[in-house]
Amino acid sequence: MQFVTEQIEICRCERREYDKFESLHYLKGICSGASCFMFKINGVIGAFASLLSMPMKGRGNALIFHRIVVLRQFQGLGLSSMIVNLLGGIFKAEGKDIYLKTDSTRMGKMLRNNIQWSPTIMNRRTRKLSKHDHERNKARHRRAAFSFKYIGIEIRGYEALAKHIREVRDGNLLGKYVPVNIAEIAKSTYRINELAFFRDSLTNCFDVLSEKYGANFLECSQPAKLFTTQFVIKRKEYKGASREYLKRLLFINAMIRMIQHKSTIESLIFHLLKENHQQQFNLSSVEVAKMALKAYNTDISKYSLLAKRIKSYSSYSVNVEAAKEMGINTKAASNIARKQIRAQKIAEIYRPDLSDIENIRLMAANGLKISISTLKRWRKDQGYSKYNKSVIPIA
Repeated sequence: MQFVTEQIEICRCERREYDKFESLHYLKGICSGASCFMFKINGVIGAFASLLSMPMKGRGNALIFHRIVVLRQFQGLGLSSMIVNLLGGIFKAEGKDIYLKTDSTRMGKMLRNNIQWSPTIMNRRTRKLSKHDHERNKARHRRAAFSFKYIGIEIRGYEALAKHIREVRDGNLLGKYVPVNIAEIAKSTYRINELAFFRDSLTNCFDVLSEKYGANFLECSQPAKLFTTQFVIKRKEYKGASREYLKRLLFINAMIRMIQHKSTIESLIFHLLKENHQQQFNLSSVEVAKMALKAYNTDISKYSLLAKRIKSYSSYSVNVEAAKEMGINTKAASNIARKQIRAQKIAEIYRPDLSDIENIRLMAANGLKISISTLKRWRKDQGYSKYNKSVIPIA
């Protein structure tokens, strides 16, 4: 994903340019019919990609990725996902069906998490060989490779790159680089609308990010609250924990935010970065952003058990900033927070059409045990008149 911080250009090139990249690819050679592309990163040649025509029954316009190689000094920027999404969008706009088949576990995992690509029926499956299969294709059919189809948006403005090689040569377009619209790729790949914020979130420390964007991502809840039930992280839970465990905690917290608030991706990234900073996880901005993006692209319905747990949370963490503003210590804030949580639960269960005794029983049935005096104090604090059948809250 760090490719959003770079200046990237693309050009159409000849097959011989692959010689600079061949040593880095696990398959040797390149087919004579491949359509080849090279990429510059900040003015330096850094990546190569090619596609082949792959006509099949009912799909005479199908293309398949043939080679994708990124030079070592540019690996780790997320260029592979940018390349497949860009070329997939360009050729989809030309009416093509784009496929990608690979043995690379890393590439397969990237495609699985990429909302622009969908697994085909042959993903991770071998194909039975027949007498009609050509000898040189038998090895490919035996492999249980990753197989995906591009289902993302069409990307326009690069029509010259998709022309037949003869037209490209006749138009003297070979080797002529054109800038890649990074904002469009980021929006389609990560559903990012604020590219400037995304770039800053990957490159700046949180203090700088908070000063610049903090006002844009205020919590929906009351800022004076002394507790936050959306945070399930406790210091004792991650003392000496591995980085993978810390990232998993951030992912769960991101899912909780998605369930509770339907957060935008920008808001999700900001608050996870804030949590990473406050809890001193020492994870990089890229690691945190990846957890936010993973949660944002995850099907919430798969976390129904987590949603049920959220409704019954009794754990909380003290909002230290709110406590400082009120001039109280953490212990006093914790006591007030418990009362606030209890009042919130009472408000969720309380029914004005029932008597106090009936409400006490109803709350006990929902796991909340309180006394009548507590209920009366709560009604008084909420502005309810003395109990009767037609009671309504006082505005």
